[in-house]
Amino acid sequence: MTSRGDALSWRVLGRDYAWNLAGIGVPAIAAVGAIGLAARIVSPDRFALVALVWSAVSWFGLLDLGLSRALALRVTDAIARDAVAELRPLIWTALWGTLALSLPLALLGVVGAPLIVEEWAEVPMFLRAEAVGTIRWLAIAFPLVTAGIVIRGAFEGGRRFAFVNAARVPMALASYLLPVAALMVWPDARGAAMLICAVRGLYLLIQLRWLDQLGTAVHVPRPPDRAAARSLLRIGGWIALSAICVPILVQGDRLVLPFVAPLVAFGWYAAVTETVMRIWMLTSVMQPVMLAALTTAQVQDPARLTALLRTAIHATGAILLLPLIAIVLLGAPLLPTWLGPVYAAEADGIVTIVAAGVFAGGFAQLTYAVLQAAGRGAPVAATHLVQVPLIIGALFLVAPRWGVSGVAMVFAARLLIDALVLGLWSARTLPYAAAAGRAGVVWLGAGITALFLVDRLI
Repeated sequence: MTSRGDALSWRVLGRDYAWNLAGIGVPAIAAVGAIGLAARIVSPDRFALVALVWSAVSWFGLLDLGLSRALALRVTDAIARDAVAELRPLIWTALWGTLALSLPLALLGVVGAPLIVEEWAEVPMFLRAEAVGTIRWLAIAFPLVTAGIVIRGAFEGGRRFAFVNAARVPMALASYLLPVAALMVWPDARGAAMLICAVRGLYLLIQLRWLDQLGTAVHVPRPPDRAAARSLLRIGGWIALSAICVPILVQGDRLVLPFVAPLVAFGWYAAVTETVMRIWMLTSVMQPVMLAALTTAQVQDPARLTALLRTAIHATGAILLLPLIAIVLLGAPLLPTWLGPVYAAEADGIVTIVAAGVFAGGFAQLTYAVLQAAGRGAPVAATHLVQVPLIIGALFLVAPRWGVSGVAMVFAARLLIDALVLGLWSARTLPYAAAAGRAGVVWLGAGITALFLVDRLI
């Protein structure tokens, strides 16, 4: 275990960040290669089923309704207080709760697979039996994926990032490479889904077996605990509300655009936006590290909170700004090669706007972690809940008049408002956030100004 003396050192935090970056980056590279290879092995119709398997499993990871984050917070707090006896009831209550929610949905998917294929999906007749089998395997995988995500939250809360990623990288690689290998021998999407299901099941078993890294006999099952459930729900309920709202807010521009703009505009707008948003990978891996560090510092060393947060702010600005400046600089020459000259001129007009939004969004993500680490999930959830109708309304109002540029402006403005409102909220309620927050305001102003100045100079 990491000792108290060095648990908050920059060396330890940097190591945890590097583990998380590798845990996301390596599978992302493998995914690009595996998807391209699969597309060449099987027919387009069958590839669509295989792509559905990978997409669905990724989406399942978002459906823990905040329980993983809530468990991480409670585990970090318990370890910081030396209350290791609380870990077993917390972890097993979270696991049983996840299974109670996911197993009925899995059963519904298994039973309803023929109806889904026959009534809702346009599947060629020769692929219908294969599609039904694929959906059934996905349904079986659903509780395995969500349970694995929640248990991973326990290890992140215990700051076992080396173990988290040492287990996650092989699991993710196997989830992409084994289905491709199977398709070479047996070109059937059911085999790919079955293999991913098996990999996720093995991943969950490995995590459960190694829970004793967090405390003695934590891996031994026990019934749900009411006190643990109340503890998780107290913060997990607000995180769950945010988890429901955020996908709508992040993807809202792409949901509304097809209704107010030509389909061709949606294509190049979505391509640019999704690509630039990938930069968030560099800062999203910092969130669990800072969440655990701030929660630990509140209990063990409150005097370090301001320094921790100020360093996180500087790191967020530095990590995001250079890649985004490169995107703005290279957008004009590379867009014709990537999208083709027909779309390049129009797409180039939104790159800087989207980049500015992504830059602000990195600080909004950090503010989420700060508020949630302090047990203040309510302001985050309330902000997101209020934003949903306002942003959707703004998109329908702005898009007909200013087109795709207007949609990009709403995208960027929402993220900037998110960073400022939640930053102000944290500064008014958390003294250490007020002391460190000035650095965030400077970074926001200077970074966004720099992006638009670079755009004007090229």
